[in-house]
Parts: sequence; C-alpha cells; structure tokens
Amino acid sequence: MPGSMPAVFIGHGNPMNTLLDNAYTRGWAAIGRGDSRPKAVLSVSAHWYIPGTSVTAMPAPRTIHDFGGFPQELYRIDYPAPGDPGLAEHVRDLLAPMSVGSDGDWGLDHGT
Repeated sequence: MPGSMPAVFIGHGNPMNTLLDNAYTRGWAAIGRGDSRPKAVLSVSAHWYIPGTSVTAMPAPRTIHDFGGFPQELYRIDYPAPGDPGLAEHVRDLLAPMSVGSDGDWGLDHGT
C-alpha cells in the first residue's frame, strides 16, 4: 500500500535517556527528522497497575512518572501528546473478542 509506514518495536530503555545524548537518543532524533509522519502511534505499555487490559481513551492524557530514584529533572518532564478517544475505541474493536476497557484516568507512562 503506497504511503503506509512499517510497524516497529522499540523498548523505552532507561528513563535517563530522556536527559542524555547517546546512540539511542540520536536514533530517535533521526527518526523524528524523517519525512514520514504517522497519523497516530500505538504504544503498548506494561506500566499499568490495574487488572486486565485497557486503552488510554482521553483527549489529553497526563504524563505519569512511575519510577523512582532518578534526578528531579526527570520528574519535571511533561509529554503533552494528544490522545484520540475515537481511535482508542477502534483499537478496542480490533482486539475483540478480548475484553478491553477504556481508561480516562491513568495517562502516558515514562516509557511512552
């Protein structure tokens, strides 16, 4: 299909990558400078502290700092990525018949 982007898996690594300049962060920067711009990004996270599976279904999810023992500078970083409740519902539909909830409280963890 012309114009489609590949699916990729990239683990978030150490939260300190947010503050560092290294091969990992330079690789992410190179991807960001590319010509392709996705309409959406689907991130799968194990940082939910709830039973079951849910999708983030809010227009403006907050940044969750669910880690400890790092410099205070890291806790001040906010990532105001837009959410898309309609797309979240579509993802829920695609995962059927698996039971998937819609979450309007948690937000985006540091790995996202």
